[in-house]
Amino acid sequence: MNVFRLRQTRFLFLLCLVGYGVVYATVKNIHWKKSHELTNVGRAAKGVVMMDEVILQNPTIPSQKILQTPVETSFTTSKQSSTSVEAVEPEIKGTFCEFIDLGCFQPLMFSSKSGIGLIITNMTQNKCAMHCHNTKNSYAGLTKGDTCFCHFDVGGLVNIRLASDECKVPCQGKSDENCGGAKDIRALRIKSGCIPAPFKDSLVDSRSIGCFSTPSSDSGFSKHRAMTATRCTERCEFMRLPVAAFKSPDQCFCGKMTDRFNLTHKLSNCEIVDAVQAYRTLVEDKRCGNIKILPRGNYVRTWLGSCPGSGNTWTRYLLEKATGYYGGSAYGERIMHLSGFLGEMFPIGEGRTDFVKNHLMDPKRPDLQQVVLVIRNPYNAFISDFHRVSTKGNHTGRADRKTFDLNFLKYVQSTINYWMRMPENLLESKKPFLIIFYEHLVEDPITNVRKMVEFFPNKLLHPADLESRLACLSQELKGSYKRKSAKLTFNPYTSEMTKAMNEAIAYARRTLIEAGVKPVMPDYETAGPDVDVTVT
Repeated sequence: MNVFRLRQTRFLFLLCLVGYGVVYATVKNIHWKKSHELTNVGRAAKGVVMMDEVILQNPTIPSQKILQTPVETSFTTSKQSSTSVEAVEPEIKGTFCEFIDLGCFQPLMFSSKSGIGLIITNMTQNKCAMHCHNTKNSYAGLTKGDTCFCHFDVGGLVNIRLASDECKVPCQGKSDENCGGAKDIRALRIKSGCIPAPFKDSLVDSRSIGCFSTPSSDSGFSKHRAMTATRCTERCEFMRLPVAAFKSPDQCFCGKMTDRFNLTHKLSNCEIVDAVQAYRTLVEDKRCGNIKILPRGNYVRTWLGSCPGSGNTWTRYLLEKATGYYGGSAYGERIMHLSGFLGEMFPIGEGRTDFVKNHLMDPKRPDLQQVVLVIRNPYNAFISDFHRVSTKGNHTGRADRKTFDLNFLKYVQSTINYWMRMPENLLESKKPFLIIFYEHLVEDPITNVRKMVEFFPNKLLHPADLESRLACLSQELKGSYKRKSAKLTFNPYTSEMTKAMNEAIAYARRTLIEAGVKPVMPDYETAGPDVDVTVT
């Protein structure tokens, strides 16, 4: 009996100890929470708000940092291999943003316009871009190695007229990246947004750039293991390389376009043994980035002329990437400026852009010094521009059939004579000119872009630099400014309209032939509009 009572007493004693421990832990947790809340109240009083990954603060408050931040991207394997990391497929985690480095600029005179700065622990360019994307802004500005600003307009972040060489502070979270200067700001433009890994197959498929011969050992591509094209693209994304090429689980290649791997290695048949499918990652290839405004000086102005709808915006994009300098415009469209064409709002008279977009070919204009004229099949040019006009200036928008039925005839009647007379007006100006047919530009963009750049009188690039930029451009051909090529499922041209169109084409071709212009204009009459009337 005494033994039983002794055991019962010991049991009750142990139970009390456990209960005391639970109560102590609960009280301690409550005390920590209250202390944490009081700490945040104190921070808020100083103008600093704690966030999970960042600290939000007024730029005038001294920098404060949190001790830890979640990992932005990570690279793990499901197994450990004693022989090679490549023995198993790595697992890629994180969020990746597509952005363009616009360069370094001096800050605005009134910094309050830039809004509230964000101090980010272990700052990287990707982290700043991710924050700005999440706050629905198109531009990010980095400064001091750890501070991020966001705005919908680059002009709200920096003075784009005042480029700087003082962005020399590395990012705190990635020392090989630049995150601005002590005062000056590195500006980024966010393109398609930020995408978490693992990527979806549909995303990777949409970024295909075609089939190529397998990269050679001297192409600069590294070889890795990946079970699918999607996993291969993730791997190259993590390595911050712009091109992924997938052939089989043991043949995932990561690299960039060079003279050893470029459009000349592209294949028309993807079924041959040596073929790899190539994809464009979200990573910017900086060789054709860092586009600038021209320094003040005396330059020969080249007009980039065309009838609206002839691919002028896309051609402008290609030329900016190839030359490294922004093109200007006679129109000053704010929507184009906000889309990344930063030379759009500069007055033509300032001469700060390498070439100027203009649809009006006035031969008597005194500042018309030389011209690149882009000519496109008018059947397709008119459809393209009608899409733009009908969607209130949207350079990538599309009109529906009802709109075509109501307004297209009137549009053609008002535009056809203008298209027909453009070559004539060009010849009348007696200025140096180069004619580029849009269809040739689509078929062989690098050759035709090189031809245009070499025609420009302002020799701003060393030949080797031009070739490097063109190699980079070959993987960046589409841009964000080329309207999707979905064909109309009906032919908007009546027989009367077709007759008038063919007469205008014949007149323009005859004008160029009599002037000795080569190559001869393509057979636009036979080609007609690029439509697919079999689709219902």
